[in-house]
Amino acid sequence: MEVPIVINTLVAPPILLSALFLLSSPSSPQATSGTMSETLKVQVVSNLIVMPGYVNDSSRLDVVLDTGASENVLMPDRASELKLASASGGQASGVGRGQDETVRLFSGVRLAWGDQERLTLDDERIAALSIGYISKQTGHQVDGIFGSSLFQHFDIRVDYEHSEVTFAQGGATATTGTAIPIKLISGIPFVEAAFETASGAKVPALFLVDSGTSVELILSRKFLDAHPSVVEGHALVNFPPVTAVGGSIRMQDLRITGIDLGPFRLTAPVAALPRDTLGALANHEIAGFIGAGILSRFTVDWDYQHQTMTLLPNHRYAEPFEADASGLRLVAEEPTWKTIRVSAISPGSPGAEAGLEVGDLLQSVDGKAPPPLDELTRLLSNPGVSIGITILRSGKQSRMTIHLRRLV
Repeated sequence: MEVPIVINTLVAPPILLSALFLLSSPSSPQATSGTMSETLKVQVVSNLIVMPGYVNDSSRLDVVLDTGASENVLMPDRASELKLASASGGQASGVGRGQDETVRLFSGVRLAWGDQERLTLDDERIAALSIGYISKQTGHQVDGIFGSSLFQHFDIRVDYEHSEVTFAQGGATATTGTAIPIKLISGIPFVEAAFETASGAKVPALFLVDSGTSVELILSRKFLDAHPSVVEGHALVNFPPVTAVGGSIRMQDLRITGIDLGPFRLTAPVAALPRDTLGALANHEIAGFIGAGILSRFTVDWDYQHQTMTLLPNHRYAEPFEADASGLRLVAEEPTWKTIRVSAISPGSPGAEAGLEVGDLLQSVDGKAPPPLDELTRLLSNPGVSIGITILRSGKQSRMTIHLRRLV
């Protein structure tokens, strides 16, 4: 049986969008019996929650906890190692040029996560799909994605500030903060929010809420074409194409006036705007994606049974939103992900002005070994700062200084 699948997965420093939709009947949260609560220490990498996970009898895997994935995902080489028996297949259409990629779906799979594999789900389904670009763009090994099935079986609290995730059943964990209604479509959460325009007007909008998107917002060009006041008075900045399922994606960034999420007002967030209108962004009724760049400013309680997400601001809530201020697109290279290479440069950007070229290898940053890529990405998002770097090009080292400034 061939299953039609649409996947919207794009990566661009520091963007990661992994909303995966299976075209099937909508899922419903499942009631649980008994009470339990388990808190795990996790890693927050480029605003993504990365935790230890296991598939059947696998060794430890690093998996992203992703509200935007209606299916669990495993790298194909990992699926081959585990000798999973394929149940069905299909074509994954991405938000790129429209090319398809073959996906194999495996059923009857056991998922486990956390210390000593204490949390488990049996008889689950997982898709084999190449997501290696996540590791390249974050500098952290990612073997898979655990998606909506975890949220349907557990109430999940994500504490970004303390790098902790709590999985609970039976009302074992009381929530604090402001509950905001969500709507579940095929196991994916959507929320009503409102844009503020430059004139102060409010534009209601429906957003997919995706903890697998590392930036603040991904906006739909079709929605903005229907509501031009949202971007009126805001400059669009071009960036080099990025890689995603389905091919390359042409991107622009802009800084909008603000967005209201329940009682919370987020001032001047930066939004990514793909030029193409495929996947979920082809639906003019969906304004776009609210990503972990916003979610990470809260402790978030997900309760799919009662269809709410509860937000409690953390210390980052009032911080100004900043984006890359270098114009560089950097990737990490396996096997250690410690080697960092320049993969693209925006013309006229600080990186270009400093003399960097595509293919340059970073040797040092401010006289020290380059930090992990996600840390370096944050460092390059500080306008007004100058950073000295040493690069290796054609076997020769060169030193240069990047004078960071706001590009959007």
